[in-house]
Order: sequence, then C-alpha cells, then structure tokens
Amino acid sequence: MKLLTFCLLLLLFASCDNTDTLFEKLPSSQTNVTFKNALEEAPDFNVLKYGYFYNGGGVASGDFNNDGLTDLYFTGNLNANKLYLNRTEPESGKIAFEDITEKAGVGAADGWNTGVSVVDINGDGWLDLYVCRSAAVDTRLRRNLLFINNKNLTFSEKAAEYGLDDPAYSTQAAFFDYDRDGDLDCFLLNHSVQEFAGFSRMLASYKQQTNPNYSSKLYQNQNGKFVDVSASAGMVSNVLSFGLAVAVSDFNNDGWLDLYVSNDYNENDYLYINQQDGKFREVVREAMGHTSLYSMGSDAADVNNDGRIDLLTLDMLPESNERIKLTSGDDNYDKYDQLLRAGFHHQTMRNMLQLNVGDMAEGEGQGAKGKLAPTPLPSAPRPLPSTPFSPRSGNWQEFQIPTGVGPGFLPTSITTVGKTCS
Repeated sequence: MKLLTFCLLLLLFASCDNTDTLFEKLPSSQTNVTFKNALEEAPDFNVLKYGYFYNGGGVASGDFNNDGLTDLYFTGNLNANKLYLNRTEPESGKIAFEDITEKAGVGAADGWNTGVSVVDINGDGWLDLYVCRSAAVDTRLRRNLLFINNKNLTFSEKAAEYGLDDPAYSTQAAFFDYDRDGDLDCFLLNHSVQEFAGFSRMLASYKQQTNPNYSSKLYQNQNGKFVDVSASAGMVSNVLSFGLAVAVSDFNNDGWLDLYVSNDYNENDYLYINQQDGKFREVVREAMGHTSLYSMGSDAADVNNDGRIDLLTLDMLPESNERIKLTSGDDNYDKYDQLLRAGFHHQTMRNMLQLNVGDMAEGEGQGAKGKLAPTPLPSAPRPLPSTPFSPRSGNWQEFQIPTGVGPGFLPTSITTVGKTCS
C-alpha cells in the first residue's frame, strides 16, 4: 500500500512538471523588478471614502531607449511609479532590469496614479508616457501627467503644454486617430464619485447633471495641441458615468475607429459609432439587446473568425450560489424595473460576449451602426481594462480573465490571448 501511494505521488509530481508552458514565472531576485503597489487604509482615506481604492494602478511596456529590448513602467497609488530598463544580455537567457526611476524623473509620487499609456505623442520615434490620476480631492494632484522622452533615459513632464493636464478623476487614456488626419487624438476615460454611485429616485435627473471632472472626454489633436471636443463630437456627459474600460475598434467595418465605454454602477455602457465627420453617434440601445450592469473590463476581438469585431465585457457576479445570495441586494427586479422606467437600458449582472452578427450598414458612412447579440457568460466578481497579445499562432482567440480587486475577491481585466489552435 505504501509503495502504491509513493508511486501515485511520484506520478502526480511528474505530471505537474510540464516544461511546455506558455509562461514562466521569474523571481524578483533575478529580474530586479521589485515594484509593489502597497495599499494601506486609513480612517480618513479608505474604500468607503473612495470606492475604487482597490482598483490598482497601471502597467506599461515599451522600448524607451530604442535598444530593441522591452522596458517596464508601473504606476502606484500610494507609492511612486517605477521605470525599469531592460538590461538583458543577448543570448544570456536571464531577463534582468534596472530601476532608473529617479534618473528618468517619472516617479510622480505626489498623487494617486491610475492607468498609463505608452504613446509617441510628438512623432519623433521615441516613446512617451501618459499617466492618469484620480482619488485626490485637491485638483492639482489629479492633473494627468505627460512625460516626454528626452532620448537620453530622462523625461520632461509637459501635459499642460500639450493640453492634456486634465484634472478629472481619470481611469485610462486611449490614443487613436479618430478623424484620420494622420495624428493621434485622445479619449480620456473618467469616472464619477460615490455620491452618484448608489440607487435613488434622482437617477433620471442625474442623467442631465454634468460635471467636467466626472465625464469622459474626447481630445482632438490640433497641430500638436489637444483640444476638448467632447460636446461637438457627441460624447455623453453626465455625473453617472463611471468609466472603467474603453475598447477602440472598427465595429461596423467602415474603416473608421469606434469606441465602447464600460460604465460601472447604474449608467448604460456607451457604444460610439464614428460618423466620419468628427462626430460620434451613441447607439448601444440599437446595437445591443442588453449589456452588463456593473461593466468593468472589456476587450474587442473577432472571436469566431467571421471578419467582424466582437466584444467581451466583465461584470461582478460571484461564482458561488452562496456569494450570489449575499451580494444580490442591488441586482433585483424592482431596481431593474425602476432603471428601465427612468430611461436606462436593459442591464444584467453578467459577463457578456457581444457577437457581432453583421446586421449593420458596413462601410456606408453616415449613421452606420451595428447589431451585436449578447451572450451571458459565467462571471467572477469585478474587473478593469485589458491588453491583447498573441502568444501562439493558430485559428481561435482565447481570453484570460485574472481576478484581484480588493482583498482577494474581485476580477481585474480581460486579455485577448491572440489565436490558438483548436
């Protein structure tokens, strides 16, 4: 019996020793990447005061010194950001980094940093960094930062010079050429505050109430200066928008980039279809029968290889029945019915895979919009934005959905893991 037990254990450990894995976890003792987004609640600043206390910071990768190696940049909430220069020796097989934050001047330790975008904003062939900020009551500490690459492993902060020192509660920025004039514009994803997160009879009136610090914004690049064109471009602006993710893609195959904004709490998600004239049309009601309720992470990809871009959004429905019952107070029929009567769209606390069924005016320009068929997916509680990558070649898209917002109970992002063979 002991021999049998030993053999079974040996077989178990042998089967777990699979060298044909997609990723390998490397220790910080080798990589020298020691960044940790350490959070500590205080009586005057905690998750009750700021609802997104545990949403985390951001991470970006790019070749900041044009040496052919990928460097890393992490943003911190209560601690400084970190820039790690890739010092891996060719053919050494050992990946290693050097912390050059102090020299580079990109620590930004004076504010609550959130998402970060890597962008060559001035088109000089050197990657720059745009850091979003939130949480702070003092608007000076909420102004977003733009670090321009000086081409010598140092950066200069020039957000105000470029018109991007926005003082809103920002989650993430997406740079894309929405007007196809050859330069990058910016969609700034912002969020509201706890005062407008709950459910009340005032919700309908809140849809008409505005505050520039809470609404997401569209900035047009006008000869190197970014100008807020949100109103003229047709962006929705109200105090109910809790933007947690933005997906940029061409949903109607007309060659112009569109936007999908995931909103937390009660507000609808927004599907903005590019009208090819500097304006967008919000068509989520016409395009989708229903959406996630507490929409958080999202990603766009062609999941069924039919040539049309589909969409995945994450929600915070717990996996276990016990947890569902404990947290279902806000997800009930009475609230659902009242939201509909107050003018909100159909929303359900589920992950949603919106399949693009092609019932759209593809390539017809003005007013073109789409139809997507929502498919509920099993949920694990609570997510944020994502970055696609392609680790393997093959025929089908895969999704990675990690969990982790808060003390071990909420998901944080979606990753479209390229295409893999069936």
